[in-house]
Amino acid sequence: GVTLRPDVYGDRGLQIYYNISDNKTWESLVTTLHTFLTAYTPAAQHLNINCTNNTYFIQDTFDGPNKTKLSCKFTSDMLQNCSGITDPTFGFPEGKPCFIIKMNRV
Repeated sequence: GVTLRPDVYGDRGLQIYYNISDNKTWESLVTTLHTFLTAYTPAAQHLNINCTNNTYFIQDTFDGPNKTKLSCKFTSDMLQNCSGITDPTFGFPEGKPCFIIKMNRV
């Protein structure tokens, strides 16, 4: 599956707009991104596998917790400027906002 973050609009669709000079119009989007990325801290990802770049991680068995497949580590710092680490506002006040597209087991 594929998801987009921040997804705060539900049934209203993907039309996202805000006023650069009014932080009240984008603060909830920033909060949503920070909340979403808590699952991608190094501590939260410590049980996942260090996968190799340019190599497919093919699993024929369900060796993960509760008979699931294992996941590759993905930490928020891999998002560089969109990690929330160097820019905790994710570019919203500059008019260059970050949006995250999450792809699960594609």
